[in-house]
Amino acid sequence: ISSDRLATATRIRGFIQSDRGIYRPGDTVHFKGIARQIAKDAPPRVPAAKNVAVEISDSRGTVISKQTLKLSKYGGFGFDLPLIADAALGDYAVRAKLENQTFVEYFSVEEYRPVTFELGITGKEGGHRLGMPLEASLKANYLFGAPVDDAEVAWSVRRRDKWVSFPGFDGFSFEKGERWYEEYSDEYGEFIEEGSGRTDAAGNFSLLVKDGKTEFDGPQDYVVEMRVTDASTQTVSKSSVIAAYYGDYVLGIRNENWVAPAGKPFSIDLVALDEKGTPVTTTARLSLVRSSWECRRIGMVQMRSDCEEKKTVAMVKDLKVTGITKA
Repeated sequence: ISSDRLATATRIRGFIQSDRGIYRPGDTVHFKGIARQIAKDAPPRVPAAKNVAVEISDSRGTVISKQTLKLSKYGGFGFDLPLIADAALGDYAVRAKLENQTFVEYFSVEEYRPVTFELGITGKEGGHRLGMPLEASLKANYLFGAPVDDAEVAWSVRRRDKWVSFPGFDGFSFEKGERWYEEYSDEYGEFIEEGSGRTDAAGNFSLLVKDGKTEFDGPQDYVVEMRVTDASTQTVSKSSVIAAYYGDYVLGIRNENWVAPAGKPFSIDLVALDEKGTPVTTTARLSLVRSSWECRRIGMVQMRSDCEEKKTVAMVKDLKVTGITKA
């Protein structure tokens, strides 16, 4: 929050906005502004002063425009700035001064051009399986339909833990083992491999990457990033996430309550879903494992304890899972 060091009883609050924020040399920049006078224990109102002094500086700090504008009866004002063909590139500042108080807006002048081609990245049909080489395909086409042929491709692949969830199946856990939310803090993930190549005559490019890791605690996401530069040196980037599972479906489990009453039965919901979240029918083995801790005191002075977790299989049950199945 900016500090206000003026000791006057009233303040002028203003706002300026350009229509795009970024422009090319030769464009015309359109501005709209509004000002209000703020006084203690009174609603905002149109300032008594009606003249706004506007000054625009380019990226070199050179003042390129000075003008005085009149506020409308609603406290608004507007103006245009035609940029010359060789306008300096960079950030420009617009300063509006009213009753010795100034408010500022910025815009940029850059050489840019609209994107002329687009990219599409797909994984292997049928989905990727953990432990298998990762396959990804790139398709580059100009917006008018022709392929982006013989274009330079730079690519990279990284892996991160996947938190599995499906709409309509709230409360189900699809994790293998005992992973918790805290273990998903690394959004970037682990770098796997990078490389380069060129698109073929049809604008296609494919890669095959072998992940050196073979043991996983649960499903993974492979983030594939590709950057394509065509003959005109225009560069377009695209990233895609390819999910990786152990098989054709994942098992989900949901407990009815976090705390079950002692000596009374409780139910558990099971479901098997494919990668699209569609239920499939399969067989599963449900194990109920009782966990307890055994502790012993070490030393008579420090009074610290050494604890060991003991796990005992209390029940094993084979069942058929069709839709949401209660066990």
